[in-house]
Amino acid sequence: MGKKKNKNNKPAKKKNNKKNQNRGIPNVKTTIGKENGSKMDCDKGSVEGGWQQQKRKGKKGKKVVMFTRPKGPGGSNNNNHPVRECKADMMKRMVSHQQAHKQPIKDIICIGEEIYTIGQDNFLKTWKPKEDPMTKEVKFETVRSLDLESGCWSMYFADDTMFIGLQDGKVKAFHKSGGSGVLDQHTKRVSSITVMGGVVITGSHDKSIRFWQVENGAFVSRNVIELNAEVNKIHLAETGPGKNEKVLWVGTQKGLFAINIQDLSQPPMRLAQDIDEPVTALKENGEFMLVGFKSGLLKLYGKDGSEKHTVAAFPDSRNLHAMEVIEAGPRLLCGFHAGTISSFALPTFERRAQWQAFNSGVTCIKALNRTCYVVGSATGDLQLWKHEEAISCTVNDDDI
Repeated sequence: MGKKKNKNNKPAKKKNNKKNQNRGIPNVKTTIGKENGSKMDCDKGSVEGGWQQQKRKGKKGKKVVMFTRPKGPGGSNNNNHPVRECKADMMKRMVSHQQAHKQPIKDIICIGEEIYTIGQDNFLKTWKPKEDPMTKEVKFETVRSLDLESGCWSMYFADDTMFIGLQDGKVKAFHKSGGSGVLDQHTKRVSSITVMGGVVITGSHDKSIRFWQVENGAFVSRNVIELNAEVNKIHLAETGPGKNEKVLWVGTQKGLFAINIQDLSQPPMRLAQDIDEPVTALKENGEFMLVGFKSGLLKLYGKDGSEKHTVAAFPDSRNLHAMEVIEAGPRLLCGFHAGTISSFALPTFERRAQWQAFNSGVTCIKALNRTCYVVGSATGDLQLWKHEEAISCTVNDDDI
């Protein structure tokens, strides 16, 4: 008998019982090198990018080094794991404290050996790094905790007084002697605070900046400046001959402005004319001002407002949340929504490394001393990192 034919007189195809597992390609695996592929140090954070290392046994029982694309839209870095060390720029994590706050940590202040943190869980907490004499392991020890009854957004310490800006528009002040006060005029969250002599300056998402003074034992709002955008950050800088001129730098949801403190009748002056995106970080560094925009764009200004340098946003570094400078290096540190930190060498602004600090966003970074810095996250985690200084350092390709 001849071969079985179908209706079109064509030989019937043999059924393939194997399922096409690659249809849709939910998780494609690629073998790197031979079956006994070499190991790569992913755990210590010396590898950048969104690929995870896996191991399985080959046909002959040998270990095969595998890499899989992380789950998530477009193979994003959603599954990148936090690292303990970044060899590319000699950064090492010293402490990791999970759930230091139950909600995002919004600001950090380091005073001596004590670390103050505030979170959207309503709490002000004080910590101190402490080394276990037996294991030599460093941990954060809770010194005190205070419920402020509203989500916390900003913090400033001056003249033995801690000022804390709250979600409900109030600012609570706590003096070292035990006294306290409330600054109550803003209608939305107080996002930034600074102090000039006896004047407290507050910026808010109600699109205003207020100037407060103490009168008869209470804080009174003496002046107010209305803006056309929510205020994210304010910073007071001294400039001019003898540093007798004071300029208030204002980062808003719609760009960067400067205010002449000597004459509040003058309208705010707009800087970076062609940029109207949110300013998320302001940092004074010597005779310059560092400005970070949400897109990851960085700009360096003289204190007179003249633009000195621009660092374009890197494709892998978007949604900038925090910025700090440490003396060791020196290094500019930038924290992002993806949970990554980028380090830049100063004054060249060469990016030295990027590493995964958290699974959630980096919300704030503050220097503890010349080599160490404290980092807070959107899930309330708190970390202590150290930059290991070296006179000379050779960076290999495998370390990046």
